[in-house]
Amino acid sequence: MRFLASLLRPRAVLAAASCALAGCNGGALSPNQARTATVAEVPGGTLKGATLERWLLRLPTPPTSIPANVLVSTWINTALMVDALRSNRPLDDSATIDAVIRPDAERGVSMQYLAQRDAKRPPITDAEADSLADIDAVRVFQQILVRLPINADSLAAAAVSNRAKALLKRAQGGANFTALAIEASPDSQTRRAGGYLPALTRDQVSRLPRRMQPIWMLKPGGISNPLISSAGIHIMRRATRTEARAQLKQFLAPIRAHRADSLFVDSLAVARHIVVPPDARPRVRLMAVEPVIAADSAPMATWRGGVLTPATVRSATLMLDPATRVRLSNGSDSAITSYLIELAKRKIVLTVVAPEPGPTLEARRTLAPAYRNALGTLRESLGHLPATLNAGDAASQYIDSALAGQHSVALPGALSEILRSGAKVRVDSVALQSVLRAVGPEWQVQHANDSTAPAKSGAARGTARPAGPPPR
Repeated sequence: MRFLASLLRPRAVLAAASCALAGCNGGALSPNQARTATVAEVPGGTLKGATLERWLLRLPTPPTSIPANVLVSTWINTALMVDALRSNRPLDDSATIDAVIRPDAERGVSMQYLAQRDAKRPPITDAEADSLADIDAVRVFQQILVRLPINADSLAAAAVSNRAKALLKRAQGGANFTALAIEASPDSQTRRAGGYLPALTRDQVSRLPRRMQPIWMLKPGGISNPLISSAGIHIMRRATRTEARAQLKQFLAPIRAHRADSLFVDSLAVARHIVVPPDARPRVRLMAVEPVIAADSAPMATWRGGVLTPATVRSATLMLDPATRVRLSNGSDSAITSYLIELAKRKIVLTVVAPEPGPTLEARRTLAPAYRNALGTLRESLGHLPATLNAGDAASQYIDSALAGQHSVALPGALSEILRSGAKVRVDSVALQSVLRAVGPEWQVQHANDSTAPAKSGAARGTARPAGPPPR
């Protein structure tokens, strides 16, 4: 549900996905047929094409398969949640809580194990920091920031400017820059750091506001002229080689840890010899499309001592946001193979770091309260829906209000998988694609005068790419 807010945010249109993303399984319906068709169905309700069309017409960009699938997925989860609450399905018993927090608990155990390995490594040396300085792709800067008060008038702005000029004059006259940064700093964190900023790459500096980018040209020890930003007036200084060491070590630490962790995990994977069968890739593509069903079939990957089952892949795929699932359903062979290998690596690492199944006591103490809070928020949010509406219509009303910006609530952890377990969920891919075809021309008419509306695209004109493999 957290994706609904982003759907209404004006932005560049995501590339239209192929017909396969919506799962075209036959000829398209006419616009009138698409509106009356059932796009999705769950116990307790249906989603009609007219409702999906109404939502798509509210988007600021021409509708594509990605926002359509986000909306359908959100409706399914919401309808199932409403049905579960109304039927008093136990959602906060210990077994359910363990199942919901399991993915996050497993991730936390693995991260903790790797962090403990990282802590045993020797600290980064001055020579390693100096080697990074020699490459000169990362630099360290100090700043003196004189903040401009909110809603400052011209008199206050002039006072800020005069103070910045006075500080610059003192710095250029040889005053200790660190002492000046501490003196001028409005916050304790900057004072503790002595004005030093985290190390910046050239690419990061190039993404700063244009007026700030000249700092990259400063020589070691060089001081900039006053630079104005929305925060106030900055006076920047490039740290010398010796001064930069501490920040460069902080910059290197996570990079070195990531490389070491990757080597460790890769070595485990090589030792176990992961094999992805050729038919796993098309099965992942089918699974990633709503209603995200995993057939009881052969393993998605095998290794010495273990297998990656379709159920495990489905569980991980349901944890992805709907937009990512759409992209996965259209992914290249190499991308899907990488996805399966990463899932296999997670399972292999878990057998090393957490041989006992289920969340640890520490994970329960940390994650269970957060889940209960999220569940309470969901109960309160969905509890306001009229009891006279069935679960499907209540979910539609909920999405109407979410698109209006009244709320944005996400299902925590693996709750989506638990709600779908045993529930009969059906999605008519032909109806979904037909709604997309029909809504394009109407969207273009309604948004013709929008100042933020992009130029016509295939999706906006109601055309679709021919079925078949999308461009890589």
